[in-house]
Amino acid sequence: MNPVDDNPMKSPSDHPEYKKSMEWYENAQNNNLTPQPCVAAWIDICGFGSELEKAGWSLRELQDQHLLKLLSSVYLRLSSPFWIGVPPFPFETTLIINDGVAKTVDLTNLEHTDGIFISKYVEELLIAHYHLLTITKKYRLGVRTVVAGGERIQYSYNEKTGYSISHYNAEQISPFTEKMLKQNYLYNPAEFQMNTAFAKAYSIDSQGTKAGFVVNGFFIEKDFLNKLSKSTQITIEYLDKMIKISSHKLPSFDIVYDEIIPFEFKGLKTEVYRVVSAIFYEDGEKFLFDLTKASD
Repeated sequence: MNPVDDNPMKSPSDHPEYKKSMEWYENAQNNNLTPQPCVAAWIDICGFGSELEKAGWSLRELQDQHLLKLLSSVYLRLSSPFWIGVPPFPFETTLIINDGVAKTVDLTNLEHTDGIFISKYVEELLIAHYHLLTITKKYRLGVRTVVAGGERIQYSYNEKTGYSISHYNAEQISPFTEKMLKQNYLYNPAEFQMNTAFAKAYSIDSQGTKAGFVVNGFFIEKDFLNKLSKSTQITIEYLDKMIKISSHKLPSFDIVYDEIIPFEFKGLKTEVYRVVSAIFYEDGEKFLFDLTKASD
């Protein structure tokens, strides 16, 4: 028989959420956490901050300038996952932060993942940037996309509701208390906790044009491709100014770059490909997309 709980007063320690939080805390304190390889993208709407400044940080003024329409259009294009899957296999998680979008994928079980998913993911990133060039040009702004590879490690539970912070009488819950208990007070997505791939992409973008990371550019940090190449389902070939990506030994697409930019930042040393175009093949035909400027 299960013991009967005849105490109507409940504390945070009674709820499973609190116990999960403490489990993560104990694992962190005992160095019992596991890093996971991942890749990430940071997509920045360039020039939006200047428009906010011109608007005097008034969101109503920003709306009158139609710039919230821009954000809505950008996020509509980027909100869908570019890599669809379910645990324990890779899938993409998206986080929207003001005028930027972060996207990340854990590369767990990559060896069992069909190469079509991997090559399609890279293709979706390239095509999304191509579309954003046109969207942002309408508002006289630009876009910069940076993709990078790295790791991430979860060190804490990813939410905190009223159950974790309140004492209450389980037999006498008012409508207010019931709503308060269910309210989440924390957004700490597991996929973005200590995510060095995202940190790399954001750091590269933050250096801007002066470091060679020009507005409307698409940039690939070398570890992004290194991480994806761990799969036996795809092939990545490095040619002169071109990277060929194929799956199941069939041509998939080519990435054309004009420069490899050395990047050093706070102990990080890496290289970044400045992409100028992408070439896709379909039914014997070749399609070239300029990734540096919007089409007319």
